[in-house]
Amino acid sequence: MVRIEDYFYQLPDELVAREPSTERDGARLFVYDTKTDTITHDIFKNISAHLPHPALLVMNNTQVVPARTWLTKETGGKIEVLFLVNEGEAAPGVVKGVVDRRISVGSTLKFADGASVTVIRQEEQFFYFHIDRTFDEFILLLFKEGVTPIPPYIKQSPLNEKSLREQYQSVLAQYPASIAAPTASLHFSKNLLHTLEQEHIPHTEVTLHVGAGTFAPISQDNITQKKLFTETYYINKKSAETITTARVSGVPIIPIGTTAMRTLESAARLTTQNTIETTSGKTDIFIYPPFQFHVTTHFVTNFHVPCSSLMMLVDAFLKHKKAQRDVLALYQIAIEERYRFYS
Repeated sequence: MVRIEDYFYQLPDELVAREPSTERDGARLFVYDTKTDTITHDIFKNISAHLPHPALLVMNNTQVVPARTWLTKETGGKIEVLFLVNEGEAAPGVVKGVVDRRISVGSTLKFADGASVTVIRQEEQFFYFHIDRTFDEFILLLFKEGVTPIPPYIKQSPLNEKSLREQYQSVLAQYPASIAAPTASLHFSKNLLHTLEQEHIPHTEVTLHVGAGTFAPISQDNITQKKLFTETYYINKKSAETITTARVSGVPIIPIGTTAMRTLESAARLTTQNTIETTSGKTDIFIYPPFQFHVTTHFVTNFHVPCSSLMMLVDAFLKHKKAQRDVLALYQIAIEERYRFYS
């Protein structure tokens, strides 16, 4: 039985990356070859040298919404609300969120421009707000008044809001609905994607809207039930055909990040054929050892926080590849080599 505590490690505080590399593709790259059990240290812009040719990259094109807001209570006080826009509308005109202080059902909160939301119910730590705008108008309002919800482990980021909206966003971002970035994608510049395409490593795009579950602690119940937080995903016709063609042709398929991985492996379980279909839906897939991967042959990802579902996913992939080292062994080497961790 997999235990959460088996994925704990100590990280020196100075190794938490609080700002990005000067260039997106300038971060260090840790390469582990599971066939030869060899480790190579390089720079991300040289990733082509470590990938098979040809290959197909699969990237998440979701866009981070500045969904963290400070609203005004009827008493005049301020309250912080993080709207979970990745879940869409819980009902017509209703959005879900979490708050930083006590609030009661029936309370109305105001935006600076006069728009309001009213608390209509509470379920555990989650609140449901009726909005006086359409959902699309509400998203635009968040872009006007909200701030980027960076991960809680990034303390005192040196980046201002304008820089965060540029840097904490992949170059492919186009569908605004996430409250966290698919962070492995942040290392790719447009120039690098163009170079990879010229070297027969094109990319295709899927969409998975990232929610608070990315940062939420997991419990042994998650493992017992084999379920994780629910997230919405989409694969359009062009991407489905591109991925299917690669599978049938034996071209290696490489998801960029855990969200792309979860999207691919969720979609693969909807068919008994060697295909990926055009699809949209919700997934609560929890990938941990042992796990049979149906689509993925290689994997690009960041270093993740201790005891997280993301670490378990990486470890499941290593075990699937019959690697001689587990995720903790690799992380320890990265710590000794002074790699920067997290988003």
